[in-house]
Amino acid sequence: MAVYYTMKGMNDNIHSEEEKKSGLYPRVVSLRTVFLEELIENATFRTTLSKQEMRMAFELIIDQMMEELKNGNNVCLDNIGMFSLTAVSRVVQDEKEIRSDSIFVKRLVFRMSNAFLKKLGIVNFERVPPKFTRIRESN
Repeated sequence: MAVYYTMKGMNDNIHSEEEKKSGLYPRVVSLRTVFLEELIENATFRTTLSKQEMRMAFELIIDQMMEELKNGNNVCLDNIGMFSLTAVSRVVQDEKEIRSDSIFVKRLVFRMSNAFLKKLGIVNFERVPPKFTRIRESN
């Protein structure tokens, strides 16, 4: 199986009109979203654990990851990557103008490990077939 891609035009909003860069870059086209239940279902064929045991183990790991992130820690899953939080607040001129309850989680950041990236580097890319493009555009 291959990962499909299309080519998209660059949108340069940084440079002035004279210095704008143009060209195309590849954009991955997702075929579908795989949810946790399907991952658990597929994984049970590769282990002696039941679906319920797999689900409980996964939920326990997620809960523990949340606790560690709430405690200000990064979470590193060996050979997969690291999760960390970023924060956001209103813009202030002096740090005394803001209270901690005015700062919020902006996003959860995932940084892929080099080992995981190396394994993904073997991915076979193919341009999206024309009929697939027409189907996605009609939806």
